[in-house]
Amino acid sequence: MLRIGVDVGGTFTDITTVDEETGAVSSEKVLTTGDPSIGVLNAIRQVRIHLSDVKVFVHGTTVGINALIQGRGPKTALITTRGFEDVVAIGRANRPVFFDIFYHPPRPLAPRRWRLGVKERVDFQGRIIEPVDMEEVAGALRFLKEEEVESIAICFLNSYANFQNEQRVADFIRKEWPGIEATCSSEVLPEIREYERMSTTVISAYLKPVVRTYLEHLEGVLSNEGCHSGLYIMQSNGGVMTSQVAKVMPIQLIESGPVGGAVAARTIGNLVQAPNVIALDMGGTTAKGNIITNGTLPNTTEYWPAGYMAKMSIVDILEIGIGGGSIGWIDPEGFFTVGPMSAGADPGPACYNRGGVEPTVTDANVVLGRVESLVGGRLPLNRELASKAIVDRIAGPLRLEPVAAAQGLLDIAITKVAELIRTMTMAKGYDPRDYILCVFGGAGPMHGAFVAAQMGIPKVLIPPAPGTFSGLGFLCSDFRHDFVQTFLTGLEQADFAQMERSFQHMGEGGVELLKKEGFRSSDISILHSLDMRYVGQAHEVTVSLATLSGMSRAGLKAAFHQKHAAIYGHAAAKEPVEIVNLRVSVVGKVEKILTRHPASQALLNEKGKRDVFFSEAQDWLNCPVYDRYALPVGHRLTGPAIIEEHTSTTVVPPFYTCAIDEFTNIILERTH
Repeated sequence: MLRIGVDVGGTFTDITTVDEETGAVSSEKVLTTGDPSIGVLNAIRQVRIHLSDVKVFVHGTTVGINALIQGRGPKTALITTRGFEDVVAIGRANRPVFFDIFYHPPRPLAPRRWRLGVKERVDFQGRIIEPVDMEEVAGALRFLKEEEVESIAICFLNSYANFQNEQRVADFIRKEWPGIEATCSSEVLPEIREYERMSTTVISAYLKPVVRTYLEHLEGVLSNEGCHSGLYIMQSNGGVMTSQVAKVMPIQLIESGPVGGAVAARTIGNLVQAPNVIALDMGGTTAKGNIITNGTLPNTTEYWPAGYMAKMSIVDILEIGIGGGSIGWIDPEGFFTVGPMSAGADPGPACYNRGGVEPTVTDANVVLGRVESLVGGRLPLNRELASKAIVDRIAGPLRLEPVAAAQGLLDIAITKVAELIRTMTMAKGYDPRDYILCVFGGAGPMHGAFVAAQMGIPKVLIPPAPGTFSGLGFLCSDFRHDFVQTFLTGLEQADFAQMERSFQHMGEGGVELLKKEGFRSSDISILHSLDMRYVGQAHEVTVSLATLSGMSRAGLKAAFHQKHAAIYGHAAAKEPVEIVNLRVSVVGKVEKILTRHPASQALLNEKGKRDVFFSEAQDWLNCPVYDRYALPVGHRLTGPAIIEEHTSTTVVPPFYTCAIDEFTNIILERTH
């Protein structure tokens, strides 16, 4: 029986399969298609498996984030408390980008014409001051029908404290207009702060028809091909859910794909007994990074996809527009830069020979001799076209030699990726030298050593099949559902019995959901935490609870001070503390498989030689080229060298050593 993880990226669609009996792993990459489901089928056919043999099918998709970025969602309306129709447009009334005089905030997903206010009012304690005026709701619904709106968000003031008015409207809409999607804020985010709650609800409403249509289409395609395992979806919080739940909570798919790599990096860090890991996923379009400290994958609750505020539990990932397909260009002031524009999969980099003319990071690597083909030779790279693109667009205008222009393009890209790591480590008080750098993605292993050298990171780990590593992460992930409820009170006045009842209520809902997804009680665990702050603060710190029964005021206060000091470098022990939100994460444990990647097939260490340019030597060096899976465990070599495999190419620069550890990882270490 097989487990399959499929990750649809901007350039490639990756597939990883694991045999449950033997642990054998296989992986493939195919070009992403306009209809992502076609790319998924192409990937399945490439690994030559029968979908009837599949037990678990986990999918990571960019369909949600793409809909936001491209603005291709459905007509979305908002019904809210009269007088609050413009909250999503006003936002926090701040300027996120201080020094860009041309900055414009993104256009609200629910246009002003379709943001309708109705009479109703609930106070902050949950008391209904004015019941919702259902005649106004009926009139609003008639107007939205005439406008052919496809999805409706419902968000009333203080509905986190009492959702009855919202629920009445949702029930009415679903009865009077069965074909419409209705999304309540109390179902999506029962938490204080009207802008954050309203924005998150509107995003969810905007994505719901898109995600539902895509998943139902993919389910039909897979079923027609003989897959009866059901479809599971990777969530932004690092867990997995069924496609049925995903259709109801589509906002959890926004960072579906990148999170898989973070989970896999944590798993492999535990395997090699390296609890501190910097995960760097560099694919065709973006580079994504996150930091794992003491084996913990940090989550955040605030995220800005495509410039919109989403309050949700998500693995703390930073992302920049640098990948193999990122375009090198000269801006109007004459400065040479790279990204965030990408050549994508169609037409792709110039070297793909598919009509692309823009010079990319991949083209620069081709010109410098570091890579000659992709996906196991199925996609040969044209060096002449790569050189022409760099000469025409960069070297010529800047009066540079082609090699210097190509090296400059890579230097800029590597510096931007190093800055990404600097932001998530040094800027937050972490020393990157205390971590190993786990590099993956199709473009990651070509650049990992150079990024590490800039940041002073002593060791680089490149896992087997790095180009499809995120798919393996999908198969390492447990099921998870997160819940939040505002519980605003001073710590000294907190009613612990009421808190415990609220925790238990959320936990029971999560357990019931996991049982519907096939889990037994013995496989389910529940994690509790509190959002706390000093009285008067505008932001919270999340404090984990070991047990509900062990809660005490003194213990919670001490834990909060300690967490605040760890994050911000100071604590105010004499200041009063308050509780803001209760959080529950319900986790369904998935049986882990000890995976086995292809063993050394032939002890012919060297498959040839190739001239490669390295700026460290300021010259072309004649490098040995190795087949990764012809290097046995324990084998060591000294750079420079090129190590090729099916999903990626690893560049070992001068002054680096390379070793194959017992888990067939490539370990790169700088000699001086």
